[in-house]
Amino acid sequence: RRASQLSTGTLWIARIGGRVVGRISAQSGDAPKDGRFGWIEAIDSAAVFEALFAAAEGWLAARGATACGGPYS
Repeated sequence: RRASQLSTGTLWIARIGGRVVGRISAQSGDAPKDGRFGWIEAIDSAAVFEALFAAAEGWLAARGATACGGPYS
């Protein structure tokens, strides 16, 4: 099987006032219970990091993930 058949993922970009202030990705693979996140980068803001992680964790939980590891970049 090709790698593209083994996992699925998505990306988020956080913006404040149209300005990009952060990003994160989330991936699930062959063992969908084990989610992964990566490409995390943001301005020095707890609120931005919390929103990014909430988006990634919510997406993974909706796909059955019960654990999340990373960062993978």
